Amino acid sequence: LNHPLLDVDVTGATGALVHVTGGPYMTLDAANQVVRLLTSRIKEDANVIIGARQDPAFGDTIKVMAIFTGVGGDEMREPKVEIDQLAEALSLRPNAARNHHTSRGEAAPRDFHRFD
Repeated sequence: LNHPLLDVDVTGATGALVHVTGGPYMTLDAANQVVRLLTSRIKEDANVIIGARQDPAFGDTIKVMAIFTGVGGDEMREPKVEIDQLAEALSLRPNAARNHHTSRGEAAPRDFHRFD
């Protein structure tokens, strides 16, 4: 399980919530294969809750949502993405406007805070 924004190794997780949504051609066996792949590195006695549904709008694609619990400690690593890289990836500038409004109803600039 790799993602540029994921800064935690899920090895040893104590629980997982996994929901798989797919088109009309997705079978329960296919959904179970996805769940087995995602949970293969967590604790053997972990509490795993799964859900699956078909949505015709998905066609031949599958969407997976997974939440892992009980991770941390030795599994924690340094963050892979710095705030400046994230802002650049999202096309944000430091000191960009953020949901604050002036007395005239216009968006007012708000500073981003760096947490080190």
